[in-house]
Parts: sequence; C-alpha cells; structure tokens
Amino acid sequence: EDQLYEHLVRDLMGFIKTSPPDQDFHLGLSGGTSVLGIYKHLLLADVPWHRMHVWQVDERCDLRHGNRLHLQEYLLSFVPIPPENVHLMPVSQEGCGDPSLYSHQLNSIPPLDYVILGVGTDGHTASEFPGSRDLRDGGVIKVIEKEGIVSPRRMTMTLKYLNSCQQKAIIVVGEAKKSILQRIREKEELPVNELIVYNLVWYIEEGLV
Repeated sequence: EDQLYEHLVRDLMGFIKTSPPDQDFHLGLSGGTSVLGIYKHLLLADVPWHRMHVWQVDERCDLRHGNRLHLQEYLLSFVPIPPENVHLMPVSQEGCGDPSLYSHQLNSIPPLDYVILGVGTDGHTASEFPGSRDLRDGGVIKVIEKEGIVSPRRMTMTLKYLNSCQQKAIIVVGEAKKSILQRIREKEELPVNELIVYNLVWYIEEGLV
C-alpha cells in the first residue's frame, strides 16, 4: 500500500515540476480514508509549498466528522504553506454554508491542476453518490443529502467540474473494494464511471485486480 502512495506522489511531483515555476499549482484533495495514506508521503516529498494551493473536493456539513480535521492534523499543520493558499469549504458549526462562495473562488482560477480522489464500496467518488438524480448537473459546487452515512449532508465538487480539472488520480485500497472494481470494469452506472478517463489515472492496491 505504501508503494502505491509513493507512486502517486512521485507522479504528482512530476506534474508539479513540469508546471511553470513562477505559477501557483492548485491541488484538490478528497476526504475519505483512501486519501489519508498520501499525507505522510507528501510530507516526505520536496513539494514547493510556497506556490501550492490546497482545495477540498468535498466536506461533511457536520464538522465533528469534517474532512478538514484530518487534512489539518496530518498534513497542513506540518508544511509551510501560506495560510491564504488553503481553501476550505464554507462549512461551520452551523452546517454547510453557501456553496456559491466556493464556486466563486474556483471560478476565479483555471480548473485545478491535479485532483486526488477515492472511491467507495458503492461506487461513489467525492460526495457524489449512486442514485442521485443530479449526477450530471452543471455547476461547480453543490450540497447533497444522503441518508445512512456519516454526516448525511455534504458539500462537494460536481462531477462536471472534476472532469474539467487538468489531471485526476483515484486511489483504491482495501479488500472491501474488490467487488466495486468489478462493477466499475463492467461499466455499471456509477458516479465514479462518470469521470472522463483521458486524464484519469487509477492507483489500485496490488492484489485487488
């Protein structure tokens, strides 16, 4: 599993190094356990944090379970990134704020340079879940509700926006993901299969395929 994360960070560093050194690099990070493993490898890499911007792909509206907690605790608190370069979704103790605020920020820059995503055992990615009637909605950011999950109300980048990003990576780890990988290969109608594949790289734990 560590090798998988090392491979992803090595690829990410390749994209960063080929980007203009005088320009900012915008990185989107999804919540979820799959992405957590990448943080320690980002800490070990020679990341030019002075020109990095970090964006949340999705956030839980119940901040007791907020994705930002792990992001701050395991990554941002250890790196010299300018505070103004950390872009957290407008979620507070009162819940999700106005998604248009985050949309406005994202619309003020080109699509993100690199986005790191996970995939759930049900085929969800970001906080786009199966059964949603608006999977193909336009726009940039939306608030969704999904019963039966931790923090049923969430804010997320849309699949349309994620498809506009320059490069996407999906991490798949854990034995529980075997069955969903088969369903993905069979082109089942799942949120993750709505992602355009030409700029998408899968990082799959050895033994799952």
